[in-house]
Amino acid sequence: MRNLLSPGTCLVLLWATSAGFIASPARAQGGAESVLTCVSADGNRRHCAGYTDAGVALRRSIGSASCLLGRNWGYDALGVWVTEGCGAEFVLGNPAAEEQRVAAAAGGTAVEGSDAAAAAPEKSLGDYRFYSRFGAQTAFTGGESEVQDASSRVGFAYSVGEKVRLFAAGEWSVSLTGNENPFNPGETTAGGFVLFDRVESTTFGNRLGYVGVDFGDWGRFAIGKQWGVHYDVTSYTDQFHVFGADASATFNAGTDGGFMGTGRADSALSYRNTLFDRLEVGMQMQLRSLTNGEEVDGYGASAQLQILDGLKAGASYTIVRYDDRLKGPVLGLNGDGRYLALGLRYDSDRLNLAGVYAREKNGDLFRVPYVDEGVTVALPVVFDATGIELYGRYALAARLGLLAGYMHYEPDRDQQISDYVDPDTHLEYYIVGLDYHWFPGTTFFAEYRYANGVDALGAQGDNVFAMGFQYWFNKTGSFSYP
Repeated sequence: MRNLLSPGTCLVLLWATSAGFIASPARAQGGAESVLTCVSADGNRRHCAGYTDAGVALRRSIGSASCLLGRNWGYDALGVWVTEGCGAEFVLGNPAAEEQRVAAAAGGTAVEGSDAAAAAPEKSLGDYRFYSRFGAQTAFTGGESEVQDASSRVGFAYSVGEKVRLFAAGEWSVSLTGNENPFNPGETTAGGFVLFDRVESTTFGNRLGYVGVDFGDWGRFAIGKQWGVHYDVTSYTDQFHVFGADASATFNAGTDGGFMGTGRADSALSYRNTLFDRLEVGMQMQLRSLTNGEEVDGYGASAQLQILDGLKAGASYTIVRYDDRLKGPVLGLNGDGRYLALGLRYDSDRLNLAGVYAREKNGDLFRVPYVDEGVTVALPVVFDATGIELYGRYALAARLGLLAGYMHYEPDRDQQISDYVDPDTHLEYYIVGLDYHWFPGTTFFAEYRYANGVDALGAQGDNVFAMGFQYWFNKTGSFSYP
């Protein structure tokens, strides 16, 4: 950015939002009710602790999917659970009245005017959430096997306020086994595009980190590393435990999509809101560098429409602006990167279906070996591509699900790159699997991927079978003082 006081930069102050890992209880005034915010931001199951003995009601949906009781949200004796993109503010019953009822049933009394009844309510310093997901899997391919990490991570979120809430969140990947999952591109924390500008750690890697303001009906603003608007749509099919997101133009060039703003967007300012209870909108802007000659390094927008209960359609468009010095010298790079995603998802009590179409220009690259003056180097070759992803899950029983999916990703046949990559290069995967939720917080899974594609060097893709388990932990609470 050349001029921090220019009009374009000033507009930045009106932007930003959370991709959503806030899950925290906010107590209403007067003790009449308690509001619990719980979000399944990445489509996985979340459990948010809360007092549910007096009942639970959904007040306002704020997630990426519509929330239907019994399908993707519910509650138990310990709190509220959400899954498959459901996120909402849940109204809990009157805990003070319920505590008096329980005390009376146990032989105690709660008399009006007593010390207990007259005690002043505590004042909140804010609400917090600590969460983690730990997992391991064993993969079998090509006559060999390997124990790998299964998307382990830890994170926190904090929020404070009532009608206007300030929030902050951070999340880190954790490698439990020393072997990362190479079959899901979204698990990497590497950054950059033509060159890696951030290399993932072998133990910890930065996934998310942002702060923001939630104005309720007026929308949510945030700044930092957060989910991009492209992923608002491509997350529809990124639901497998082992595989996924290979054909949605989300995690390109071996990175987490941070530089391009399509995955976990770097240095992003964004805004999200839900209009008319059916239309979800998102906007983002990236300001990555002071030295690349660009004031705004990327921008994008998304819109998702709840057509019917359980049926949602979405679209997103993202532009990433490259340094002009790279255009031309880098093979295949002849303009800025552009990413289009169209998606459709359907969710019912037993059936979940989703499809994503992705189109990108100057959006991905191969790194192919190239001999230059007797030295072999990794030559970056940028290309345009089209991708399709399909996902489905059918509940065979209350805790048992059958998974199936398809992915096809094909670069354009461009004469400029045909001398460096195999002319039949494409990715094609068929996926089947099972998952079983043994008890709350634990999932056992098994998935098989049949590969029918060819990589940039002409090698056939690998068939893979993997099985493992994941356990997630969630703790919410409030900081308060008398």
